[in-house]
Amino acid sequence: MGNCMYRCNDGETDILQQSVDNQLSNMSSVHSSYGTSTFGRPTTVATPTTSTTRTSIAQSVASNGDRSSSVYPIHNNEDEINRLQLMHYMVRYGWEGNFSAPIHNILKAGKAKVLDIGCGPGTWILEMAADYPHSTFIGLDNSPIFPSAIKPHNARFYQADVHDGLPFEDNTFDFVHQRFLALALKEEEWVPLIDEIVRVTKPGGYCEIMECDFEIDKQGPVTQTLVEAVRTCIQANGVNPYMREKIEELLSDTNMIVDITVNEKVTPFGSWGGRWGELVSDGLRMSASTFKPIIQPTLRLSDEEYVKAINHAVTQEMNEYRSETKMYRIYGKRKTTTVPTE
Repeated sequence: MGNCMYRCNDGETDILQQSVDNQLSNMSSVHSSYGTSTFGRPTTVATPTTSTTRTSIAQSVASNGDRSSSVYPIHNNEDEINRLQLMHYMVRYGWEGNFSAPIHNILKAGKAKVLDIGCGPGTWILEMAADYPHSTFIGLDNSPIFPSAIKPHNARFYQADVHDGLPFEDNTFDFVHQRFLALALKEEEWVPLIDEIVRVTKPGGYCEIMECDFEIDKQGPVTQTLVEAVRTCIQANGVNPYMREKIEELLSDTNMIVDITVNEKVTPFGSWGGRWGELVSDGLRMSASTFKPIIQPTLRLSDEEYVKAINHAVTQEMNEYRSETKMYRIYGKRKTTTVPTE
């Protein structure tokens, strides 16, 4: 497993680092019965899988065949980093900020701890660390594409697989953030992940999950064919493309999250939607390249035909039909007290 790559001078965050380092060490050495599609709590036991055999939760079964929960191919290269960074800037532009939960004052006051699950190249963490220099920001991902050297003093990154649980003690974070993992998780993996998010969130702290609708409204015929191909492929891998609709209920069912709020934003595809629509379309085009290994065989298209289909859908149809979808931020507050049940 990855190790912390930066030691902050703040004593409190040093304690956090030591705790996480210990648990990450356990996660690479202690035998577990969790398996590849269930979660465990690393404070107890953890998977024996080592860093040399670990694969991305979103890595393609077709490419590697060694991860039962894999859905789509993620390549840890410059193109993928660029795609994830573009998605970040697209979201920040459209939503006019990096989060929706009411935590600004907490972060500004300092000494808050924040976790970003599935941090990718760490763009969200780096921006948040710069905006709130007196709080600590932790990025977690099982692909080490995040910065390893140059970063703010209050930002750090760990390599770990969420399928093994979150390698943090109970009640660690004031804010837990997760974005766009819906296609990387099987449906049955959501409940234990939500439980883990709640577990590591402090009483009175907030958790926020961001996802988008799978469907595209006002589709053209080529767009519809492409969307149906993606749906067929991900459902064949046990992923529910409509999990976004269940997140509010999953948070509520923990009986630990209150004041749940769902913010939604209509999201345009194409130049008809202005600068945001252009950014969304650029992100979709780059994502189509990521999904190519699973979509192209399903559609039985040549490389040239696939590129033409994507360009036609994104450049022509989505402007002609004024296609759009919706993005959502779902956040809630962990209860400060536990009410005993009858």
